[in-house]
This record gives sequence, structure tokens and C-alpha cells, in this order.
Amino acid sequence: MRTIWNLACKDLLILWRDRVSMFWVFGLPLIFAAFFGSIFGGEGPGKSNPLQIAVVADDLTDSGRKLVDRIDASDAIAVELMPRNAARDAVRRGRKLAYLEVLRSPTEDLGMFAGEAPEVSIGIDPSRVAEKGMLQGLVTEAMFAGFRDLLTNPEETRAQLERMAAKITEAEGMPALQKMTLEAFFASLGTLLDTPGLAGQNAGTLEPRLEVVPVVRRRTGPPNAYSVSFPQSILWGIIGCAAGFALTLVRERTTGTMIRLLTAPISHGQLLAGKVLACALTCCMVVVVMISVGTLFFGVTIDSLPLLALATVAAAVCFSGITMLLGSLARTEQGVGGLAWGVLLIFAMLGGGMVPQITMPKAMLDAGAVSPARWTIQALEGAIWRDFPLAEMVLPVGILLAIGIGTMWLGAVRLRQTN
Repeated sequence: MRTIWNLACKDLLILWRDRVSMFWVFGLPLIFAAFFGSIFGGEGPGKSNPLQIAVVADDLTDSGRKLVDRIDASDAIAVELMPRNAARDAVRRGRKLAYLEVLRSPTEDLGMFAGEAPEVSIGIDPSRVAEKGMLQGLVTEAMFAGFRDLLTNPEETRAQLERMAAKITEAEGMPALQKMTLEAFFASLGTLLDTPGLAGQNAGTLEPRLEVVPVVRRRTGPPNAYSVSFPQSILWGIIGCAAGFALTLVRERTTGTMIRLLTAPISHGQLLAGKVLACALTCCMVVVVMISVGTLFFGVTIDSLPLLALATVAAAVCFSGITMLLGSLARTEQGVGGLAWGVLLIFAMLGGGMVPQITMPKAMLDAGAVSPARWTIQALEGAIWRDFPLAEMVLPVGILLAIGIGTMWLGAVRLRQTN
């Protein structure tokens, strides 16, 4: 066993010194996972996509800016102040969902009851019906937020009532009936503020109370896009391992290294076992590195670590056997390189390495049953987010082990015959 371990360490050291191969095995899959996870909507843990809104900054008054701040306080909206033409252009080009222009905003929160209601213009594509409704609701809420806050601040409300009463008295063009109505309304509101329960320590007793009861919905899909892209990227890292070690195997045959190793006190079986062990360990390292990065930085969660370990070992055995077989099918590096990448790319296309399995039609999924890539991704996803029980993991793991053992045996037979 020590001989096999030493041979495996030799191959791992060769891989470590080859920086280009290290990039193909570890670097490219990480780039793949981050890129495609972002494209498919991944935002990391605990993040959402707020509505991207432009607000016209031209002629924006202090009261208008106060209204904008209330709109921006919502987690569902991200506001950016822009000139009027730039805001319209941003919406037209699709960089912003909509633009808001505050046409009028009362200086007093009670001004809406004296004919000074805020007025906001929303520029949005009419086809965005759902987003338009949501945006209108959020803007309307912000318009009434000031009046809502006054109910819990009697002192500020009384001060505003005095200012509004003075303004109504001084208003020369206001009809007498409207003046009387507003004066009666503000007097009644002042009386309401003096009612026990709205002053002193009980100032907030009439504030609406909203209780949020957390009910966690059982997920039937991936928690985020990175949970889909990382299993795909792990597959590409494993494919890189298989192709790289297949090339190493044929290179040692063509350069005479294998002949020299066979003249040493090492059996043919030990030599091949060392190759298999090195490839399998590298495949396992790919999974460990990718999952570590995914959980630390991209919000990938693992449903079952033991099942993930089982899937990792099965995939490592499978592709180590495929490496052995591919390395025995040609006598030159060019031949093995072309054959290995051609076969492995077909496996990836059929098995969901390029298009996520959750988006593939049933006919394509059925055709991909011949690909070890399909069962590798299914086993990894089963442990990461599909919440597979052990009984459901038996099929993909069993197929991977069967493919690995079968191809390993065929490869060993061919190599023994050709050396």
C-alpha cells in the first residue's frame, strides 16, 4: 500500500507543478460557477433584487427630498438621483425599471388635507404590469407615511395644526365653506390628540400593530442559482482531472517513464493503482475546494454531508476508471487528448454539464442516462439541495461505481496488453 501511495503522491506533485493544469482543474470551475450562478439570478445568501428606480433630481425641493427618502427607506426599492433626461434615458435603455419625478410635495404632512396633496409622476414601460402595481403601492405608502408618523407624535402634530390653521386663515382665495370645513377638521383632530391614550406614555396606543409569524416554506427547488451552478462546475473540474491524468498516463508510456517504473520492484497492478488513487484524490479535492468556496461566499447550503461524501467518492471512482480507459485507447498524447475531451464533452452535454438538469426536457434527460455526468450531477445535487434520502442516492451512486469499476478493469486489461 505504501508503494501505491508513493506513486499517487508522485502524480499529485506533477499536477501541482503544472500551473496550467491546476487552473483547468480548480480555477476554471470556480469561474464557471460564479459566472453562470450570477446569470441565472444568484444573489448570495439573504439577498433580494430591489426595484431599480431613478428619481429626477431637477427642481427637487427639501420636502420632495424627504418624500424620496421615505421611498428609498423600503428594502424593495433602490433609488438613484439623476437628471431628468438621464432618468428617462435609463428607463428607455432598460438600465432602470422606472423613473419618479416629484411634481409637488407639501411642506407639512397635513397639507394633503388642505389641497396640497403630493403629486408624483412615474415613467415605466406599460408592459411591466406587476412591477408598476408594486411601485405604485410603495410610493403611495411613502406619501402617507408622514401622516402615520404624526399619530404617534402629538407635539409635532399640534405644531403642524397651528401652522395649518394660520395658513388657512390667511388664504384669501379659498372658499368660505372649504375654510369652515378644514377649520372644523383640524379642531376635531386637536381634540382627538387630547383624548387619553394619545398623549404622554400612551402616545402610540392607536398605532396599528402588525404581527409577523415566521412560517418557513418547504423548498422544492434549489435555494439559489449557485446551488445549481456549483454541481455543474464540480463536474467540469472532475472532467479536467480525467483528461489531465489520461494525458499523463500516455505521456509516461511514450517517454519511457512507465517502462522504467516497471523495471523497478513495482508490479503492474501497483502502478495502475497509484494512477487511479492520484486521480481519485484530485477529484475529491475539487469537490472539497468548490463546496468550501460555495458555502463561504455564495450561499450554497449542504443538506447532507455524509451523502455528499458518498457522492464524491462514487464520482471519483467513476472518472478514475474512465481516465484509465481513455489513457489506454491511443498511443500518442494528441490522440488521447482529442479522444478524452471529445468523449467527456459529449458526456457533459448529455448529462447536464452545459444546461442545468432542472431545465432539460424529459427526452433529453432520458438520453442522458448513458452519461456518467448526469449521475454525477444528480448525486451531488441530491446531497446539496434535492434532499435525497439514502434510498434515492443508491441509484446514481451505484451507477457511478459500476461505470468506474467496469472502465477501470477494461483500461487495466488494455494497458497490460499494450505495455
